[in-house]
Amino acid sequence: MSRVAVIFAFIFLTYGCMKTIKKETINKTSHMELQSQANDQIDTFSKRPFYQLKIKAASVGFDIRINDFPVLQYNKKKNVSTEMEIPINPAILSSGTQALSVRVFPLLDQTLIPENGIFEFEINKKPDAWVYDGKRETIFQTVKMNARNLPFWEFETEFEAEVPFSFTAWTKSQDLSKINNLNELLDNAYKKIAKTIEDKNNEEFREIVKKTYEVDIMLYEKQNGLNGFQTERERVLPMNTCNFGLYGNNRLVRYENTELETCLKTEACFNGNTKKVYSYPLFFHLPPGANELEVIR
Repeated sequence: MSRVAVIFAFIFLTYGCMKTIKKETINKTSHMELQSQANDQIDTFSKRPFYQLKIKAASVGFDIRINDFPVLQYNKKKNVSTEMEIPINPAILSSGTQALSVRVFPLLDQTLIPENGIFEFEINKKPDAWVYDGKRETIFQTVKMNARNLPFWEFETEFEAEVPFSFTAWTKSQDLSKINNLNELLDNAYKKIAKTIEDKNNEEFREIVKKTYEVDIMLYEKQNGLNGFQTERERVLPMNTCNFGLYGNNRLVRYENTELETCLKTEACFNGNTKKVYSYPLFFHLPPGANELEVIR
């Protein structure tokens, strides 16, 4: 599945617009070249280690980050019991020491972690992402929370990872905690992408999110072809009661709600009356010397 499909599988379908075929063909060539370069890089990897986070949780909220990048978050009133295993390669920019931080807290309508609160996790590695033999190497042994009737529980540690890629990504970007007009910059960035979504401008949208191709490489996902917006009109929903979400050691930002979800959401109407809400979980950074925020993830 493509990086675009991973994030927006429910909104990107095959498109066709004969009135702009010349423009789309020019754009398609440039993005196909970018896609080809990513595929070629994946082909050079002799090893494809695949790191995963496995969790078990009930009656709690949590915020799990690797290198201060959010890999899994939950902050709602609803009590949900879950067991899952998710890939964490996109938070590992290069080989070496990786920082892991975990914060567990009560559900939104509670003040203390309840007696029946459960949270435990481990990190494992598949030797090769393309081999489905069920083999796992334990990188970090299971850690279990013991914090009933407390307002929160935190755990921090480090682990070693070896990957065949290396990305600068946002590590050299500007420290957003020192940007006085960050609110204005983020508003402008969202207005730009909102217009692109509502205009269904495939070309401009691909240009805005082109840096996310790095995640294809990190997940060893080779791509073939381009997708575009669905034909149904999408309306960008108002971003009310949104807060700054700073990540990546203050190099990444987005607007998020109290549930730690992206505030960039749209509503589409199907068959005249069926409505569906879609989320765009994008992160922005400010490259060195730049004065406009850009999508990085």
